Amino acid sequence: MKARYTVVIAEDEALILRNLVSMIEQECDDFEVIAKAVNGGEAIEYVENLRPHVLITDIRMPKADGIEILKFIYENRLQTISVIVSSFDQFNYAREALHYGAREYLLKPVTPVQLKSTLGEIKSLLESRDAAAGAFSLDMALAGTIRALPPDFSRYLLFMVHYGNFNFLPAETAETPVPAMDALMAPAGDLLRDDEKMWLSAQHKNRFRYGLLGYTEAGRADEFIIKLHESTAGRGNAGTPVSVLSEEVKPRGNVRLIAENLLRKMRHNGVFGKGICLAGEHAASGASMQELFNECAIYGEKLVRALKLRNIPSLKLILNDMVWYWKEKNCPSEILTNIIKYQYLSASKELKAMLRLDWEDLFNRVFSVSASWEDLHHELLELFLGLFSDQETTQRAEDMMKMIDKYIRGYYAEHITNQTLSKRFGFVPSYISRLFREYKGMSPGEYLTQVRIAKAIELISHSNDVNVYDIAREVGFSDPSYFSRLFKQQTGMLPTEYREFTKSSGAV
Repeated sequence: MKARYTVVIAEDEALILRNLVSMIEQECDDFEVIAKAVNGGEAIEYVENLRPHVLITDIRMPKADGIEILKFIYENRLQTISVIVSSFDQFNYAREALHYGAREYLLKPVTPVQLKSTLGEIKSLLESRDAAAGAFSLDMALAGTIRALPPDFSRYLLFMVHYGNFNFLPAETAETPVPAMDALMAPAGDLLRDDEKMWLSAQHKNRFRYGLLGYTEAGRADEFIIKLHESTAGRGNAGTPVSVLSEEVKPRGNVRLIAENLLRKMRHNGVFGKGICLAGEHAASGASMQELFNECAIYGEKLVRALKLRNIPSLKLILNDMVWYWKEKNCPSEILTNIIKYQYLSASKELKAMLRLDWEDLFNRVFSVSASWEDLHHELLELFLGLFSDQETTQRAEDMMKMIDKYIRGYYAEHITNQTLSKRFGFVPSYISRLFREYKGMSPGEYLTQVRIAKAIELISHSNDVNVYDIAREVGFSDPSYFSRLFKQQTGMLPTEYREFTKSSGAV
């Protein structure tokens, strides 16, 4: 008989991993090990995709430790119950594990009796949870916690009602018009027949909500969705689009995966400023990708010319023409953002402007906060003027390179990478590297090495009693052998040879 509850084990010591698996197989009939992770990264992936009932994890592992895995479960509100297995009998570990919801903290070596007792307690907890969740919960199905649909109907339809333009902002930062969503979902109940039932998700996310319809009549799905769209479209604020998407769910189908598919459909087919109704395999129609990119490439060239000349009236007119061209062609929102981002990248390269780290988020936000085509035009104009202001011209780029040059010369002994410079100065690593190479004729990393070797030469020349190891550490190298190799590449001599050379030269 198939085990009722699933287990993922995360343990990087092969022998301990095999012993834990063996103990569960021999002592715990109600539990089945469905995945074995040898590092924390794998464990997080298994927990996210498989949604096991139980996770048994070591504290210290490569890539991500046990606490990080528990934190992932805690922050994503997963139903997985966690058990820590560790060699460390320390209060801080236990306290942090309990903070993130660990059920038990077992010290190695774990005995079969301990493991059986712990899983026995977890079994009772799971059974109580199953009994308490006797009524079907769409939110739990969407989270992947439960798979089985209610057995009362032969057919099911998962649908999503989306209010406004497709929102590219993450859930925790996006404004969610909860009252509007409540009002939009109200007519759904009026569309039900006597032999049908509907479940709505309690969670409000990014201006959309899911619903599940249980029904029996073939062909009913499209009729329900079309009527739902008609009733919801008239209840939103004037000019605010409302979209309805749906997909049939087989009795043993995975609601969570189908919900993700509906989001993908919304992203690919959602038309800015226009509500859509995707019932079954129907899709929105509009201009072809090739036609859109060909036309917008011409607009892109005009944008560059206007930005070069700082011709604000011309820039405003070009953006206005482009936005209304998009509207006429029913261009999906995702394509719009890709087009405008491509145009921005092309203009940045042509004007040698610096790319801010958050440039993509800025464009996503424009499409998220704009309530109309007029708003979109205004927001894009403000964004382009801000990104290509006098502070982002070639002179600004040169000033930034001087600041990076100064920073490297001042902090050469610290760990400096393109990512370090990116975080400190707020621009994309690849653009910092490209512009610095134009400025200095070498990459930031090559320049850092040059500065460090120059400082090492200075120390060797003036400090006869300091050994090579200490000099290497002082100029930023943790590996003396690597330092010696680089020193020889730069000077043609090893550090010790260079010291002897300077001594003899001084004697002469």
